[in-house]
Amino acid sequence: MIRYLSVDAGKADTKIAVRDNRTGEITTTKFPTKVLECLAGDAFENAFGIGPDSYRLSLDGKEYLVGSAVTEEMGQTTNQNSKMDHFHKTAIYTAIGTQVNDGDSVYVAIGAPIKCCLDKEQCEDFKHYLFPDNIVEFAINGVKKKITISKISVFPESMGAAFLYPELFGGQVVGVIDIGGLNVNGSIYDNNKIVREQCFTAQFGRRVLVDEVKAEIERENRTEYQTYEIEQFIRQGYITNQDERMEEASKGFIGEFVTRHIERIWDVCARHHWNLQNMHLIFIGGGSVILKNEIKKKYPKSVVADKPEYVNAIGFLKCMCRKEGVATDK
Repeated sequence: MIRYLSVDAGKADTKIAVRDNRTGEITTTKFPTKVLECLAGDAFENAFGIGPDSYRLSLDGKEYLVGSAVTEEMGQTTNQNSKMDHFHKTAIYTAIGTQVNDGDSVYVAIGAPIKCCLDKEQCEDFKHYLFPDNIVEFAINGVKKKITISKISVFPESMGAAFLYPELFGGQVVGVIDIGGLNVNGSIYDNNKIVREQCFTAQFGRRVLVDEVKAEIERENRTEYQTYEIEQFIRQGYITNQDERMEEASKGFIGEFVTRHIERIWDVCARHHWNLQNMHLIFIGGGSVILKNEIKKKYPKSVVADKPEYVNAIGFLKCMCRKEGVATDK
């Protein structure tokens, strides 16, 4: 069977968009981008399928546990801007493996850093690193799969917005700010054409803010907090507490961190000569969710996309399908 799908492998989560061959409908899913290489005899040697978004991947003679079953303490993350590493490759193969069957022919769209996509040689190297041959073999949760990679399309991160909201880009100057797990990717489009010299990538993603808030809260309260708790505190603007007075007092504490973080992003835009007050702004990426209130306070006419974490995955898939003459419905 022919399958059409896209993968946006971020530092925090790997997002997947898949086209239904019967209806053309696009569905989405994601799993945490956490990877643990399993060595023979370790406690995870036979672990797989632990929860709906945890997987065991067999690839290139190695075994990996991927997803939510991997805790922050035991798993691997990365602070590298490049996606040409086994961390991202493992996430991409896991994403593909969850959506295809043995013998499928797959058209896949992949997100990559802007600079990689603007350099043809780098882009080709990235494709070859992921898929050295068009026939690939691996196993997901013990099920062996041999598939054909019919075509690889690589798109710049942040460009998904232009494909998903074309009505906002025609004849306009639009700035897209993609706030991911580790990085913020910024790109300006002039009448649908990317302005290369004003693109940037900066390490001011969601995880940076969360880590700073987490460290300070733990220092003050002498209590350990989980990442999901900190993200909820940031999203709601205060630290949940049974004492309402403490909750109220915490609003200023959270607000200071959020304001400082978002100002860093504005500063990066300014250094790349973005005239933020005089262009249309679209915010995508999972970090846009927890920063939405601050974004709208500063730029009330800006657009924070619906389900912003999936914008790239859906946009990439729609563009690839359009180029292949295949209809989508979403």
